[in-house]
Amino acid sequence: FYEAPHRLKETLALMYDIFGNRRIALGRELTKRFEEFIRGDLSDAVAWAEEHDIRGEFCLIVEGARDGNKQEQEGEEWWQPLSLVEHVDYYIREHSLSVKEAVKQAASDRNMSKRDVYRQYHQQQEEEKKEFL
Repeated sequence: FYEAPHRLKETLALMYDIFGNRRIALGRELTKRFEEFIRGDLSDAVAWAEEHDIRGEFCLIVEGARDGNKQEQEGEEWWQPLSLVEHVDYYIREHSLSVKEAVKQAASDRNMSKRDVYRQYHQQQEEEKKEFL
């Protein structure tokens, strides 16, 4: 985004309200002698704008959504009601993925390491087998 100095504070506040506290970089006076960069998250940028006399046009670069998925924006993930085993099994059954690929996808969804998901998946499977017998 390009923003005029007289609108910067308002724009940053709106971005914070709409995007949440994403990372941002502000570039001022690009390719000129007094070129300046401010990096941080949106709350830092709002605070910086309140404390400084703003001069010059700004280029704002905002971090994209971590997952462009609409469900994330609504705050509820489709898989939250599922146990870890059910989540991995869903990918195996519905998307015909191997266990390795299903674990990888479930780990990505849950923001966990693949190793932790794999270990928990097999532990829970063993526990379910014992309960069944």
